[in-house]
Amino acid sequence: MGDVRLLEWLVPAVVGEAVDWDAVYCEELPRVFNFFLYRAFDRATAEDLTSTTFEKAWRARGRYRKDRAAVSTWLLAIARNVAIDHLRRKRPEVSIEAEAAR
Repeated sequence: MGDVRLLEWLVPAVVGEAVDWDAVYCEELPRVFNFFLYRAFDRATAEDLTSTTFEKAWRARGRYRKDRAAVSTWLLAIARNVAIDHLRRKRPEVSIEAEAAR
């Protein structure tokens, strides 16, 4: 009997109703968009990063686990990673010659 309980614990929890992704999108869109605006991105960049966040979330929707975090927490974690990726790409490169000429 103890083995059965252990196996139940190891299997991902899929108990309950499925996530209504349309409702999640409508509820969380302003929160994710404001997350990017608050971090000093301009409006166009915030819109692009918001769409990237929801695209990544949609692709990873099969990996979302209700028992680990709320959908909003999961989305904001994805948004944080999208912002970090964006800032890493945007890092300016300066040549050594240009710095030496200063």
